[in-house]
Amino acid sequence: MPRPPHNRAHEKQEQEFRSRVLFALERPKRIWVARIVNSPIFIWLLSAVFLTVGGGYYGHYQQCSRDASELRDRFYRLSHEIFRRRDYIAFSVEHSNSINEIQSSLSSIPFVYSDLQQKKLHELSRELSRIETRIDFSEAMRVLRQKGYASQTPVSARDLVRFGPISNGELRRGIDDSDLKLLKEFIQTRDHMNKVDYVLNDMTVLTPRCSVSSVVVDYAFARIPKILVAQPLFEKPKWGWTEYMNRYFAVFDR
Repeated sequence: MPRPPHNRAHEKQEQEFRSRVLFALERPKRIWVARIVNSPIFIWLLSAVFLTVGGGYYGHYQQCSRDASELRDRFYRLSHEIFRRRDYIAFSVEHSNSINEIQSSLSSIPFVYSDLQQKKLHELSRELSRIETRIDFSEAMRVLRQKGYASQTPVSARDLVRFGPISNGELRRGIDDSDLKLLKEFIQTRDHMNKVDYVLNDMTVLTPRCSVSSVVVDYAFARIPKILVAQPLFEKPKWGWTEYMNRYFAVFDR
């Protein structure tokens, strides 16, 4: 049954009245909020927050970029320095006829970079390992490194304990000329490992990763971020791992 016209008019008036009442109640709130938002002190505080956050991000981004660049250069320099020193050690052991000759050679291991002259091999190796903790190795790079490590010939734990220090230019006490043959066999294996490590590092392309997460999140929570990304030199390798090593070895043996 339809409602009489006067009822509909009455309901419409009530709705308009309620709307005016609600508007009147909310208006002071809106005016209060608008006054705060438009007040000079609020605008100043908002500007200060943006400047602080933006300036902090930009400063951390610049620091991240500098750190990444320095770590990248250090990675390649350390890799080259370690390889050349160990290459000299392997050559000296191979061409020595006595332990005394080896000791004499180890007393004057040549260096590549003058700023690394005073550092010992084990110190250089530890520093390189620390840098690698700041690197995010891509899946392709991890696969390449696994292939390289799989090509290495393992050494016995006994030989590693007894002759291992030779890789860092040191000889344990008690080693004499009767151990020369075993020492040469050990250093040949370690020399291959040294070459594999160098080839892997030489085929590693490092690029900075100073994203929002590494800059803001990691720095904000005092974490040590991975600020370098490692990719293989060749995205689609032309040769297999063995072929690459053979080509590098051809250069090493010249």
